[in-house]
Amino acid sequence: VNATAFFTKIEDFQLPVEVIFPGTLIPPRSLVDNVGDGTSYGAELNVTAVPLTGLTLQAYAGVNFTEISDFNGMLVGTDPNNPPAIEGKAFPNAPEFTLALSGEYEDPRPLWGKLRGYVRADYRLSSDFLGGITATRARLDGFQTVDLRLGLRSDRVFFEIFGENIFNERYATTSNSTNPLTTSIFPFSATGLPQAALGPVGVPGPPRRIGIRAKIEF
Repeated sequence: VNATAFFTKIEDFQLPVEVIFPGTLIPPRSLVDNVGDGTSYGAELNVTAVPLTGLTLQAYAGVNFTEISDFNGMLVGTDPNNPPAIEGKAFPNAPEFTLALSGEYEDPRPLWGKLRGYVRADYRLSSDFLGGITATRARLDGFQTVDLRLGLRSDRVFFEIFGENIFNERYATTSNSTNPLTTSIFPFSATGLPQAALGPVGVPGPPRRIGIRAKIEF
């Protein structure tokens, strides 16, 4: 069992921001800038157990609370004289709770020669989190994924049938805070796009994938 508690003070943290060119047809450009200060604190717990020969169980749980204490960046598309309140909000792309469980069993008796059979299952959970620092401060949904593996292996031979994200969970792993739709210098209605397009640009997680891996060393 391993347990950790942490407190981190962050100064001049960096985020992508948008730069606009008023009175021109030049579209906004993104760059990385120091935009403020904040804190991050929480705890992590790792547990590994071997209750039976060949069976390994692992669990990880983490909580992470973040807060922006000072923000001096500029959100494009907002009134600079009346900016949205960013101080006191959480950092983007920082879920408060994460969990991972795994179990693997390898038969201690060789099936053929030195080849041993094994099976493994992995479960991952993440709570929802804020997208990038934009005027909308939209949240991205949490997600759960399950991976399965079944195979044979020895010192020189490896063969595995795998399934990743077997339930085909659709989720975003991170968000791009420089979505021009949320930071446009024009009224959103003037873009001619549906209102549903207004939101952070999420980077999708991998879809369901099923396949075979094999390796032989000579």
